[in-house]
Amino acid sequence: MIYLVERTDSVDYDECDSFVVRAKSRKEASDLCKDYYGFNLKDKPVKITLIKSVGKSEKILRSFNAG
Repeated sequence: MIYLVERTDSVDYDECDSFVVRAKSRKEASDLCKDYYGFNLKDKPVKITLIKSVGKSEKILRSFNAG
């Protein structure tokens, strides 16, 4: 499945604000994103949207706000 994972709080410089990932579940989608700048899912609210149901797990797109 392909998911769009987006932060819903304010995003600062040098932080990721969203990813497009291929994952088997919403949890796996969020796990693929959790180690990037500003994307600590424990203290940041996120929105996970299913885009399409296909394929293996991997990151497809990352959006980063350079400072």
